[in-house]
Formats: sequence, C-alpha cells, structure tokens
Amino acid sequence: MQLQVLVEDFLRHIELERGLSPRTVVQYGDELEKWLAYLSQNGIPADTDDVSVDHLRRWVQDMSSAGLAPRTVKKRLSCLRSFYAFACHYHGLPASPAAAVMSPRIPHTLPDVLTRSEVARLLEACEANHFRLYRIRDKCMLLICCTLGLRRQELLDLRLDDWDAEQRTVRIRKGKGDRERLLPCPDELNAVVSQWLEVRPRTDQPYLFVSRQGYRIGPDSLQHMLARASKAAGLDRPHLHMFRHFAATAIVNGHGTEQARRILGHAGYDTLAVYTHLSVEDLRPAVNHTAAMAGISVRAAGDAADPRLDPGTELAGKQLQDLVASMPDDWRQSPSPVYS
Repeated sequence: MQLQVLVEDFLRHIELERGLSPRTVVQYGDELEKWLAYLSQNGIPADTDDVSVDHLRRWVQDMSSAGLAPRTVKKRLSCLRSFYAFACHYHGLPASPAAAVMSPRIPHTLPDVLTRSEVARLLEACEANHFRLYRIRDKCMLLICCTLGLRRQELLDLRLDDWDAEQRTVRIRKGKGDRERLLPCPDELNAVVSQWLEVRPRTDQPYLFVSRQGYRIGPDSLQHMLARASKAAGLDRPHLHMFRHFAATAIVNGHGTEQARRILGHAGYDTLAVYTHLSVEDLRPAVNHTAAMAGISVRAAGDAADPRLDPGTELAGKQLQDLVASMPDDWRQSPSPVYS
C-alpha cells in the first residue's frame, strides 16, 4: 500500500478519532513528510512492501551523522512507530519495521533554569520599555510564565474569560493532551493582569494578549518580545520554556511533586523528577556529615566556631578521639566504609 495514502488516513485518525490538537497533527504531518522525502531522495519506493527495517536503521544513522540531536531523532522515530502501529492495526500490515529500530540514547542532563536575579533583570527590562502598553503587557506575560509555569501555547491561548479577577483564578483550557486545569492567581499577578486589561487595545479578539494593533499574539511575536527583553537585560540565553523550568523547580522543591504536577499540567510524575535534582538543600546535611568526619568546618553563618572543626586547628590525639566519639553510633559501629 502507498505510504502517502496511509499518512493521510493516519492524520485523519489522530485528529478525528484520537482528538489530538491541530498543532500536534501538524507536527506529525511534518515528521512523516520528512520520512517520505528521505525515501524519495534515496530511490526507495514509498510503499509498505518496499520499506524494511534496514531502511529505517539507515535513516536513523544518517540523521545522527548529520548532527541532529538524539532527542530529535528519537522524536521522529517515535512518530514513525505510531504511524506503522496504526498501519498494522487498521490496514493489516503484518509487522511494523519501526518496532525493531532502537532509539538513540539521550544524555541525562539537567534543564537550564533561570536564576532569581535573571528573572528580576528581565522584568526590569520590560518596565524600561518606552511604550506603556508593551511595558505592562510584556511584564504580565513573563510573570504568568514564571509564576504559573505555562507552556508557550497555553499562554497564547489564554482568553479574556479565562481570567477571573474576583475569584483570583485562571483557567487553562487547552493544555497538553486537552487537560484543562484551574490555577490560583497570586494578588500581585492579578494586579498586573488588571493593569493590562486597562490598557489593552479594544478589539474583537477574544484572546487575553494582543498586539498594539489589536491582533492576536503569535509565537514569533512572543519570541521577539523575549529577545528584546533579554537584550535590554544583558542576557543572551533565555528562551520561554526556561520560565517553566524556573516555576517547576520552585514548586517541586518548595511544595512537592503533586502540587507541581497539578499546576504544570503533567499527566504523571516522571517528567518532574529531574527538577528534584536542581536543589541540593536536602543533600546538605549528608555532605556536612562527611565533611565533619574529614575535619572540615561546616558551621552555618553566625554559629560559634568549634575548634575541633576549624581548618586552622590541628586535631591531635584526644581531640580526634572526641570528634569520632561525637559521631552517631551507627557510624562508629559500621565495620567498614562503603564506596560506590
């Protein structure tokens, strides 16, 4: 069967039967078009009878050799797995050639998170804009992102009636996976949104954020705004999703993963696990303990100095015995240290 026919049927399936968002359907279509283009460029007939596992493996290798990030390669392969699984289930394809292809290993890296000082500089940069409308609107959008951790499209999809100033809540209607959620709005953020509504251009657009001409804000305009604020703040690294990382880190380490999951709109907890690695405060007591065993001072600011733990004090004989004796019993009874 011709792959182009299957692709068209697959896109209708995920839109009409699975109910995926239009943006997601477009992304699937783009990835599948890249696959069909690869087949055409390499003289491989775009037919289910002619495409083999070897073709897909070579495609993955070619993408890696071209310098594509492992995450991008994995995303494209995942798209093909869904497509061929659909072909097997609904069109009688005997087996999926994508099922046997291994995904590239993705390095475990921590997300790049803005610091509090960087967020403050970006907000100050927004306030320095000589257009009052931009000053208030840009600050409002960034405050929403770093406070509520909205995704880019969630921010752009906010409507006027999603914001309830009296109840101090905001409704996210088009979250990922069509998961709707209701979030509380802090007083300061509520005040900034109210200021924006006072200067917002009169327009028939139902969306909360619009341009000076009254048009809906798009992704490119949003990126341009952030680039302008970043330049004014003297920063060259921020992208909008870093504000979501900022909010996620603060919520996870301050209030736990359950609150973070509900606020950020995650279906599960796996994605949130990475944010627990961005705070070291829960590890500090354990490291202080090992530092004390090494005779390193670990006193908090303002605490009286313990001469036994002062780096400038030599621990001789009796003092060293006293230090060891002050350690927890379970440590002194341990037969040998464990290394890993």
